Amino acid sequence: MPHIPMEPRLKRIVMTAARLRSGQSEDLSFLHSTLCQVGIPQRRQPIERRTWEQKNGFTSILVEAGQAFDPEMEIWRALPLPFGARARLMLIHISTEAVRTNSSVIHLERSMTATVRSLIGRPPNSRDIYSFKTQVSALAAATIRFATGSTQVNTQLISGFDLWWMPEDRKRVLWPTYLTLSSDYFETLKRAAVPLDKEALHAIQHSALALDTYVWLAQRLWRINARNFVPWSSLHDQFGAGYKNVRHFRRDFLKTLRSVLAVYPAARIDERLNKLGNPAGLDLWPSLPPVARR
Repeated sequence: MPHIPMEPRLKRIVMTAARLRSGQSEDLSFLHSTLCQVGIPQRRQPIERRTWEQKNGFTSILVEAGQAFDPEMEIWRALPLPFGARARLMLIHISTEAVRTNSSVIHLERSMTATVRSLIGRPPNSRDIYSFKTQVSALAAATIRFATGSTQVNTQLISGFDLWWMPEDRKRVLWPTYLTLSSDYFETLKRAAVPLDKEALHAIQHSALALDTYVWLAQRLWRINARNFVPWSSLHDQFGAGYKNVRHFRRDFLKTLRSVLAVYPAARIDERLNKLGNPAGLDLWPSLPPVARR
């Protein structure tokens, strides 16, 4: 029988799962607990769409697409809503640097290639560079607000940045050299940073849905003290904005969940059927976090 090479993404997940079963990696990342529950768009939105809202229980996020001033052309440029896996990895990077340095000012490397290599765990290609450039600029210019609890207090994420044309691979791209987190967001981040395994993030970096699912489980499973049932309708509302049909969403979500559970082996989750034998939802069980407390 001829040897069939394993698809690179699947190979990365399998190899990471094997390493994580033998012990955690030492490289940690962090994300705000609110961003583990609600997130930015998974897919590209039309440039005409300037706002995005998502709710999960009492938690809500509002993202407004921004504009950035081009200092050379001396004009304001409309930027799109941030979206996808790249924007999520950048949000994790920003949160991680804030926690690691205990500073609200995040200094980015002047070389985009070096920054992207750190985020994806391998040398980036031109497509990686372009997608991260687009998402970093969109994130820096966007206004991201949270509302949590009955008081619905809004907190803006990024309060300041600079954006310059930088040379990168014989091209000139918009790239910020620093981002400043708002004081409100920074203070809550220090209290509500969820630890994540960076190696696991590298393994599922290709999928916004996988990243959303991983950080959601990392935030939730260790907090519960009894079985939690989550119906498919709620999961669809939380993760399936691009799906009109719950059945199609369930098919893709379960496939994604298998990859997530491979890199989060401590997670305990079962699929539940109703009395008629039809899919009802997921049972979440109290589980160890993906990263042990230190």
